[in-house]
Amino acid sequence: MTATICLEEIVRNVEANPRCQLTELVRGSDRSFLDQMTPLVSRQSLSLDINSVERIDAAGIAALISLYRISSEAGYRFSITNPTPT
Repeated sequence: MTATICLEEIVRNVEANPRCQLTELVRGSDRSFLDQMTPLVSRQSLSLDINSVERIDAAGIAALISLYRISSEAGYRFSITNPTPT
């Protein structure tokens, strides 16, 4: 079974602010994102809904690749869903 989580949920859990949305996955936000996601992908398969992300750079892509690698090494699956055209 694969859990689906959206970035807003991660931000809500971390910052306790239900109105906060992560719209960028760029250098500067990538480390915090990895710190929050690593425990999740290490213990279960996960599908990440990224429909709110309007901007992503090389650091953001590298963070997603790292999560994929960590998940695979732990024997789980990691995928992304609902990417925007940009």
